[in-house]
Amino acid sequence: ESGRYDDALENYKHALDIRAKALGPNHSSVATVYKSIGSVYLDQGEYGQALKQYMRALEICALTLSESHPSTGSSKALCKGKRNDNSVLPPEHPSIAKVWASLANVELRQGAYDDSIEMYNTVLDMQKAGGEEHPDIILTYNAFGVLYRLKKDYQKAKEYFQRADSMCQKYFLRDHPMKARILHNMSDMYTDMGDFHNAIGHYEKAYKMRAATLPPDDLSTASSYYNLGCAYFEKNNKVKATTMFEKTLGIYQKQRTKDEKAIQRGKEAINITNKMKKQ
Repeated sequence: ESGRYDDALENYKHALDIRAKALGPNHSSVATVYKSIGSVYLDQGEYGQALKQYMRALEICALTLSESHPSTGSSKALCKGKRNDNSVLPPEHPSIAKVWASLANVELRQGAYDDSIEMYNTVLDMQKAGGEEHPDIILTYNAFGVLYRLKKDYQKAKEYFQRADSMCQKYFLRDHPMKARILHNMSDMYTDMGDFHNAIGHYEKAYKMRAATLPPDDLSTASSYYNLGCAYFEKNNKVKATTMFEKTLGIYQKQRTKDEKAIQRGKEAINITNKMKKQ
């Protein structure tokens, strides 16, 4: 797995060098690459490095906007490690909203759920500032759903997932990876609640949609297979659980860069389920 991240970082840093030389170090497209690098570090759990890259992206966003732009002051304040105050208008530029969302995601990954919620509220203000319903709001509602699930406030989590789902119906085709992502996250919520009947129903919809809209060996589909297998296991349907775990393992074994921990986890799940079937 580390090899996959190393390859991604190498490619992004190469792109960063090319764009910085061709367009200048403070061009908005350079900020986009910094954000991508930050996302790789975030997935690796290197939160300090992720924050560093996101902050650099935000600095560039602030520089590319005029001094009179209402988001400039807020961006510079954040870059200095300060929160927004009521004297500064909320930033509404899409680039800044995306970086703020990335920063909020770092807080989420570190377990600072209340801080993350505060930052996502700022993101939502930015996204609504244009007066029209921006499609990126789907991602923000989904993030709120995940956060409230983690805080075990399942009523609020469900409300936000349903808002995200309603917007998906408006903006996307019936089968779309974003819709599948929301279904998967709702399934996680039902699993946490111990409602395995609803969890199974949503995981099944999620993996079928992912299988229809993503490459055949996409890891997000493997995640839906695995979680569905766990839900079947809890419902004592060991045959279907085994099938899902085998599908999960198949995807991980086909990856160019092998995630040995994930492969081992899949094998162990299959072994445990098979032992239970014999009892």
